[in-house]
Amino acid sequence: MRGWRGAVVGLAVAVAACGPGVEVKTDYDPKASFAGYRTFYSEVATKWGNALGERRMQAAIDSTLTAKGWRRVGSVDEADVAVVIHGATQNNSSATTFYSGPSYWGGWGWGGWGYTGTAYATTQVYTYKTGSLVVDMFDVKTKSAIWRGTADAELSSNPEANRAKAMDALTRMFAKFPPGGAR
Repeated sequence: MRGWRGAVVGLAVAVAACGPGVEVKTDYDPKASFAGYRTFYSEVATKWGNALGERRMQAAIDSTLTAKGWRRVGSVDEADVAVVIHGATQNNSSATTFYSGPSYWGGWGWGGWGYTGTAYATTQVYTYKTGSLVVDMFDVKTKSAIWRGTADAELSSNPEANRAKAMDALTRMFAKFPPGGAR
């Protein structure tokens, strides 16, 4: 009995860990000289239908890069790096089916097999919305991609919770920026 309870608790912890958190990934060009970049220009390229959220996200990214020692400039022509922000939301659904009955019994010999009743299947459909944020950085002179950060999360109907997830995503996305410890 003790092992069974431990397995249930372990499963609950594992499911909670896979819950509606934020998945963040980053990638960069190891040949890019991040130590040489000092200025940036940012813009929201793919709008996700929430002007306040778009401006808030751009301001947060600008603030993060400024805190890292970069300076925002007024146009892409003045910048070392172009920061391009993309956002999207999508409605998703998943279905889980539970089966019950019939139970079979029987064995070898005369009479063989039997069953105890009708089988039932219950399907539950879970509908949810996901949001994606992509931050691309390009070297303005060479026009080549130098860095990318992505974040995907399940969104809620609570704007404050979504805002908190977005800020968590940005914090994690830029935690090791610039790559290689360059400042």
